[in-house]
Amino acid sequence: MDRHLLELIIPEHLKSEKYALTEAEQDVNPYSRRFIFGKEYAKARNDRLSFFGPNGATLLRAILSDLPTERSKAIFPGIFDLGNHDNVALNDITYSRLTDELKDQHGWLLDPEEAFENIKRMVVDTTGNTFEFYVKQDKLKALKVLKLLLVLVRQREPRLIDFLTKEPPEKVSLEIRDAFPITKNEQNTYLLSDLKSYLTIEMDEARTHEIDAFFYHFIRRCGATQRSLEAQITTDFSASHETEGALDLFTASLKEFVPRAPKREAPLDEALYVYLCRYECVHFFKEIERIIATTTPRAQVAPVPHEIQAFRTKLAARFKAPEGGTIAEFAIKLRQFPDFFQDYMADILPITQKTIGFPVESQSYCNAIGPAHELLRLRLFFSLTPSGDINEDKPFTLLLGISAICAVLHQRHVERTKYDIYWPGRKTQGSSLMTPLEEGLHLHERRTDWAVPEAILQIWDLRLQWMHDSLVGATAINSRKVSLRLALSNMLLACTASSDIGHVVDELQRFNDHIEACLHRVYEASSTSRL
Repeated sequence: MDRHLLELIIPEHLKSEKYALTEAEQDVNPYSRRFIFGKEYAKARNDRLSFFGPNGATLLRAILSDLPTERSKAIFPGIFDLGNHDNVALNDITYSRLTDELKDQHGWLLDPEEAFENIKRMVVDTTGNTFEFYVKQDKLKALKVLKLLLVLVRQREPRLIDFLTKEPPEKVSLEIRDAFPITKNEQNTYLLSDLKSYLTIEMDEARTHEIDAFFYHFIRRCGATQRSLEAQITTDFSASHETEGALDLFTASLKEFVPRAPKREAPLDEALYVYLCRYECVHFFKEIERIIATTTPRAQVAPVPHEIQAFRTKLAARFKAPEGGTIAEFAIKLRQFPDFFQDYMADILPITQKTIGFPVESQSYCNAIGPAHELLRLRLFFSLTPSGDINEDKPFTLLLGISAICAVLHQRHVERTKYDIYWPGRKTQGSSLMTPLEEGLHLHERRTDWAVPEAILQIWDLRLQWMHDSLVGATAINSRKVSLRLALSNMLLACTASSDIGHVVDELQRFNDHIEACLHRVYEASSTSRL
């Protein structure tokens, strides 16, 4: 992106009311240490610019990329600052000189022997290597990272070390990918994002893009792999008992994969950067695991495949659709959902009543149409590319539409699940699952102040799939899909344990080959059992 254009954008960016900056604060030089490191600008500098880079980037990352020498020198004046490119004599790269620099810049009187012990322990916990390993690899780079971490701990958040070294974390959040979870402390909300940006200052640009591209798509890739495997297994094994057995065998086989140790160890800034990217994924998968454990409906529903098929047959006759098909063949466009389910209330209402075992009134049914429509939009949203738009002409099956209505009614009248969401940086967060569907999910405003926590989106997506399977009597298959999802996420995380992104990519290819071998084993076992 043109740097001149970026400089024109920043003043208007800082005037946004959501940052609550005073006029004096808005006049800050964005190429100053005050803006780059100041707590008061944490939120403003971590807003994402969708037009910067292939996947977008924070304002801070955009500013720090390819800094002119004179600006880099002004922002990073010390020889132990990441971003300072002065030539330093080897005998000047000492802990004593580092403590002198910290005294000159911050007025801190530190003991060179004791000041950095906690940071060094954190390096071992996060990378698996001692700090001295990185000193031998590149002493100046290691001491620069050491200084950065110490400054953040002393000036921003003393709990940073404890937070980063707990894996799996004690308290997880889907939003940790964009924020540091210190409730009621807006200024510290974006510490993790800040740290990632600071670590990239001296990293190889191509390597940084490779890491970003990998982890940017990693979670979405995991979901796509899971859905593809589920669809393939459930399609190829039509009988329910065959599907259950195939899912059990495949999940068990999946866990036999053993990741290899890496041959290359990345420099400390890169190693920590990869760790932080992976740590965001750890939070995501652990929170999904918690969501599954705490929000899977306790109250079962009555399967109604025959009733849905009868309704489909009625529609087929009316619209002259082919006879003798399955209930999944009749599709409705997303934009037609409200009118269709209003027009056919007399047919669908009895199905919902039988399913959830509750005498649903007409008004309650009508009130569920809007939230159910939003739920279908969510399902479509999860299948999009990051830059894709929701197509209101996209068709959905009759079964999925009825599942959405039933999921909403089941939550309102039967299940009434409450879920405590850990949402970083927010003072309070209600636990209602219905309110976001009723008020709108704002699916393309995910990074704004009124965005719905991602936990809500994931809960509803899981609920919709659970209801979809339950309506056709496939709850046992649904539970096995959940087991497959958890096993798959754990194995994929195991493949990303290395700090060398090239090794991670190779391991995932090995794991993909292992998946194919597992599928082959499942088909062989099925063929043998049928003989």
